[in-house]
Parts: sequence; structure tokens; C-alpha cells
Amino acid sequence: MLHSECFVALWYVHVRAMSRLADAGVIGSSIMKTAAMKDAKQNIRYLGFESIEDGARCFDFAITAAGQEATRVSLVIPALMFTGADKITFQESAKICYEKLRVLLEREKIETPVRIRLTGDDIAQFRHVPRGRQRFPKA
Repeated sequence: MLHSECFVALWYVHVRAMSRLADAGVIGSSIMKTAAMKDAKQNIRYLGFESIEDGARCFDFAITAAGQEATRVSLVIPALMFTGADKITFQESAKICYEKLRVLLEREKIETPVRIRLTGDDIAQFRHVPRGRQRFPKA
């Protein structure tokens, strides 16, 4: 048996034993949830962007997890966010989308394709302002 096969077999035995202990009330179910979360880790991969209606941009990502096919997630930044005094740059927009998606994945598992439209609040929350650059113009 290969090293990786031994690990998988031992992990399976461990999870089954923990499940029996949880069912018997010996340990809390939170331990089982933690073990399951580590096993179900999702990864984010940036695929690219395209300009869409009225100058908005759509950023595509693939969400992958062990033993599952990739799920496509698209995040849309409206054109309005790229204009005005507090506009975001095209260069920072992919990072904003990535951060929004990362936070969503911390809260829930995404298993079906989805399209998410970012709001001004999302931009404000996930935007990184480099040192020396003011976010708001002086009055």
C-alpha cells in the first residue's frame, strides 16, 4: 500500500471513530464539523475578466475542492465604480473580487455556478488603498 493510501485509510478510520463517539455523546459535534471543514477546503483560481454591458466588468473564478469538479463564480463590478473621485482602478478590481469571494467561502460552500454583483459597500470593505494614495480628495 502506498503512503498516501495508508493516510487515506487511517483518516477514514479516524473519522468513523470520531463519528461514533459524537453519536454516543462522548464528544461534541463541533469537533466533527472542524474535521469535515478541513477535508472540504475550497480553493479559488482567477480565470480572467471581460467587459460587459455599459462598461461593467465581469471577473470569473473557479472554485475547486478535492474530488469535485470546478464551480464557476462570476463577480460583476458596475461601470459606475470605475468613475468619479473615488473610482477604483482596473488593476485593483480583480483583488477586490477575490477578497469578496474569499470571505463568502469562509461563510458557506459554493457548489453551483453563481453570478454576484458587487455594491459600493463591497468595494469599500475589500478595497486596499496603497500607502501615499489618498482615498478621498481633500475638501
